[in-house]
Amino acid sequence: MNRETLIATIKSNLQAAGLAADDVRVQPDPFQGWRVAVIEEGFQDKSQEERKEICLRGLDESWQWLDLLTPEEKEWAGPLPSAGEEEYLPLWPEMLAKGEQPLDGISFPGDDDGELSPPLVVTFYSLRGGVGRSTALVGTAKALAARGHKVICVDMDLEAPGLLSLFRLPAEKIRKCADGQTERGVVPLLVTFDSGGQAEVEHHLVQIKGYRDLYLLPAGYPDARYARLLRHILPDEWYRQERNPMLQLLAQLSSGLSFVPDVILLDARTGLSEISGPLLFGLSDMAVLVFYPHPQAKQGTGLLTRGLLRARVKREKRSGKHAPIPRFLVSPLPNYPLAQQDYQKKSLQWIGEWMQDFRHASGLDGETGRAELMTCFVNYQENIATSDYVADERRQLDNYESLVTWVEDWLPSKQLGAVEEYLRRHKDEMLQQLPDDWEEFFLENSEVNDPSFGIETFFSDEEEYFWFRVLLRATSRNELFANLIKAQVYLSQPGSVEEWPQETIKVGLKLLVGEERTGGLVVRMHQWMFDQLANANGRILVNCLLQLFSLAIIREREKQANEPHFKSIIRPQSLYEAWPDVAKDSLNIIREYFPHLGECLDQLHQNGKTPVERSALSLSDNDITHALHAGLLKTIAEDDEGEPSLFSIPEIYRYPLGLQRVDIR
Repeated sequence: MNRETLIATIKSNLQAAGLAADDVRVQPDPFQGWRVAVIEEGFQDKSQEERKEICLRGLDESWQWLDLLTPEEKEWAGPLPSAGEEEYLPLWPEMLAKGEQPLDGISFPGDDDGELSPPLVVTFYSLRGGVGRSTALVGTAKALAARGHKVICVDMDLEAPGLLSLFRLPAEKIRKCADGQTERGVVPLLVTFDSGGQAEVEHHLVQIKGYRDLYLLPAGYPDARYARLLRHILPDEWYRQERNPMLQLLAQLSSGLSFVPDVILLDARTGLSEISGPLLFGLSDMAVLVFYPHPQAKQGTGLLTRGLLRARVKREKRSGKHAPIPRFLVSPLPNYPLAQQDYQKKSLQWIGEWMQDFRHASGLDGETGRAELMTCFVNYQENIATSDYVADERRQLDNYESLVTWVEDWLPSKQLGAVEEYLRRHKDEMLQQLPDDWEEFFLENSEVNDPSFGIETFFSDEEEYFWFRVLLRATSRNELFANLIKAQVYLSQPGSVEEWPQETIKVGLKLLVGEERTGGLVVRMHQWMFDQLANANGRILVNCLLQLFSLAIIREREKQANEPHFKSIIRPQSLYEAWPDVAKDSLNIIREYFPHLGECLDQLHQNGKTPVERSALSLSDNDITHALHAGLLKTIAEDDEGEPSLFSIPEIYRYPLGLQRVDIR
C-alpha cells in the first residue's frame, strides 16, 4: 500500500467515527513500515487502544512510529513526521538503509543542462582517518585558486579541526573576528543560528596569504568554551524542525557574501558522525570519497556509495533534486610499481561493484559508469606525509590535478559566452562551408604525405593527437573556424597546429565537437570518438574517423535548422547518431578484408554477449589468433596455463554484431 492510500484510508476511518481528520501525517520509515501521526481533538476522551481501533481499522501494515494525539498532547510529544511531501532526512541511519533498497532512477546535477551555476559544493569524506582527506582538500583548493577561481574551504571536522594548521594559520591570531569580540568559526555560527540569532558569515572568513580569492572558514578555536558549544550541534534535530542552522550557513556562504564563490569545499568528519551525514547527503553537489583499498574500507565505503546514489540534494535556482556526483580518491598508495598496479586494480573493481546499480538504473551506456573516469590515485610521498602543512609547490599540487579537473568540469566556462556569441553569428555559414566528403577534404588540406586511406591506415592511442592535429589543421582552412580557434585557443602563441601543445588541441577539439555532461560524468567527445572507433588493439581506421565527421556534419545541418546549438560546431548528439552507420561499415570491412574471420563473426553473433568465454567459441586456436591480430577480440582473462579464457569485443564491432554487455563478477 502506498502513502497516499494509507492517508486516505486513515482519514476515511476517522470520518466514519465522526472525527474531523484534519491532521493526518504518514511517512515511510527508511528501514521498514510506516511512521504515522494523527492529531485529533476528538481523541480527548479516548484511550490509546480506542484511538488505534478507529484509525487503523482495515489496515495490516508495519507501524514503526505511531502517535495518535490530541492538540494538547502534541505540544510535548517531540518531533513528529511531517505533514507535507514525502520526508527526506539526509542522516546516516536513513541513508544507509536506503542504500540497501533498489535504486529507482537517478539523476545528477548538470545532467539536464550541463554546467552548474556557482558555487559548486564539494564534500571531502573518508570513513577512516589517515588517508590524506584534509590534505587533498587543501591541495585542491590551492590549485583551484591558482587558476583564478574563488574558493572557500569550510572545516566541518568539528571534533578534530585541522585545516588551520594545513594552511599554516596561527589559531590564536584568528580566534576572534575583526571586531575583536565575536568568536570566529563554524561552531559559533551554527549555535547563533540555532538560537534564532543573525551573523555576518563573511566576517568569519580568513583570507589565505598569497592567494587573492582563497578563504577558510575555520571550525573555531578549540578550548573549553568550544567543547561546550559542540553539545549544541544537533543535526538530527535540525532536519526535523523548521529552522536549520546548517542550511542557513550554506545559504549565506552561497549567496550572502559580497562575492559569489565558485567552489565551496567542505572537510567532513570521519566515521558516522552526526555532522558528516547531512554534508554528504543533503548539501553536496559532489562528494569525494577518500579511502585506502584495505578490506576494512570495502563494505562501509560501498554502503556509503550506494546511499549517496539515493541521496536527493536540492540546489538553489534549480528544479528537482539530484544525487551528489560521486568521485573517489584512493590514497596513499605504496611507492612500489607492482603494488600500485594491484591496489589500483582492486580499487577500480570495488568502485565498479559499488556503482553497479547506478549503471542498471541510469539506462545509460555502460561506458558512462567506468570507474577509472571517477577515480584519482595519490601515491605516498614522505615530504607530504611528514609535513605540518600543504606547500604551494606545483609538484605537490599536481597530485590533485584530477580533482581540480572534476570541479572545473562543472563550472561555467569563462570563454563559453564568447564562443556562443560567435557561433550564433557564424555557425550556419561554417556548417555550409564544411565539406560533405571529409576524406576528399582531408586529402586536399591535411598535407599528409601518404594519401592512402583504407584498411591499412590505422592509428593508435600514441598517435591520437597527431591525427587530431591533422584534423584541426584541415578544418582550420575554413576561415571562420580559424578565427574562432585564434580567439579561444590562446593563440598569442605563434606557430602552426603542429606546434600546439596537447591542451590547446583539446580546446580546439572541444570547439569542434563539444562535450556532454551525463550520468555525473563529462564525456569529452574526442575521447568518446577514440573509444567508440578503436578496435580491440586500440587502433582506429582513419577513414572511419572521416566517415564519422561526414555523417555528423549532415545531421548537424539538419538539427541546427530545427534546434539551434551554439556550444560547439558539431553537437555530441550528431556524432552519436552517425556512429552506428560507421560501426556497421567497419564490420563490413572486416568481413571483406578478413573473410577467414566469417565463422568467428557468426559465432560471436549467435553467442550474443560480451565478454565471451573461450569455451563458448568452437574455433581453432589459429582462428582465435587471427581474430586477436585483426582487433576483433581482446583477451581479458587467462586460464592457469596462460591461455586466453575470456574475450571482450570492442564497441565498433559489438554494436553491429548485436551483442549485449554482461557484468563480470
